[in-house]
Amino acid sequence: MKKRYSLFIILWMVGASVYAQESINYNQQDYEVTITKTIEKILLDGNLDEGIWKTNTSFGENFWMKFPSNQTKATEKTEVQLCYDNEFLYIGATIYDSVGKYIVNSLKRDQGLRNGDGFGIILDPFNQKTNGFFFSNN
Repeated sequence: MKKRYSLFIILWMVGASVYAQESINYNQQDYEVTITKTIEKILLDGNLDEGIWKTNTSFGENFWMKFPSNQTKATEKTEVQLCYDNEFLYIGATIYDSVGKYIVNSLKRDQGLRNGDGFGIILDPFNQKTNGFFFSNN
């Protein structure tokens, strides 16, 4: 009886994992972007006034919300631009809020984005779709 029970659990887990992989339905091309190389010095001051930001293409149609549901497309407009040089990857984001009221519960370091407005990006350099590097800011 114990062997049958163990076999049932193993078969159920395999079936559930196959179903979970099949239920992910997205078009990878919707999440690919072209990154522009720059030779211009980027000053990290919060202002996107360097020349690369004026000529670079922005994107922002495929963002997702985390709260109240992580299965909902973002309702607010966000424009993101990427560029790189020989040393760094630069991410420039302009985030709009139609309400005009930003939510920041704390200015402490490493507070997370659970209860406030924020922006995060996940880099998946090996295209594994299971692991990545998460960077965020509020």
